[in-house]
Amino acid sequence: MRTIRRVSRPLNQAKWEAVCELARRYANEKQGHLAYFTDRHFAASPDKERTRRDELVAVGYLNPNGLQARQWKMAEKDAYETVHKQWAALAEELRSRIAAHKDWTEDARHYARWLLKDARRLAALMSGRAPAPDQFSVSGAEQKTVRNYLRRVIRRRRGTHPTVKIARSFVLDANMYTVFEQNGAQYIAVMSLQPRRRVVIPLTGQTPITGNTRVVL
Repeated sequence: MRTIRRVSRPLNQAKWEAVCELARRYANEKQGHLAYFTDRHFAASPDKERTRRDELVAVGYLNPNGLQARQWKMAEKDAYETVHKQWAALAEELRSRIAAHKDWTEDARHYARWLLKDARRLAALMSGRAPAPDQFSVSGAEQKTVRNYLRRVIRRRRGTHPTVKIARSFVLDANMYTVFEQNGAQYIAVMSLQPRRRVVIPLTGQTPITGNTRVVL
């Protein structure tokens, strides 16, 4: 899917401060969820981010950053997807390495490809668990060889866990903003920190805006 970038017109001081504060609080909230999604917790989320979100809702989670409910849920989803993208990028890099292992049996390569197919399997592998397939057979010795190799390479290549380095953006779903036109100009009104109040941002150009949208300062 192609990303469509839009640029805003200059904002007055009050609007600029409002979106900057929202970005700061969103970044703090996202960082908290990134810290939660360690290898073990990420691997244990079978229904994407919903497992964690539903757990928080069930205990009456009051986020410490003063975000509205839809905003902190979006920050939690954003954190999960950030971790998922890191694992997916690493899996893509490792696939070419697996093909180069001519000394491995086809069963061993199949097992390695199976591990790389799902980011949560890799996270489980690095958290100390050993994902085992039930769709095909591979010997215990071959599984151990593959797992040990992947763990070594991942430790070298992975780097640090994702963090929010700069508070410069936040994500909105389609219910968190409205788009309208006035006097030939297009505007987007985004959910603010106050219930039932939105920050109206004037835009340059005219293109449809739908679905999830990231606001970048």
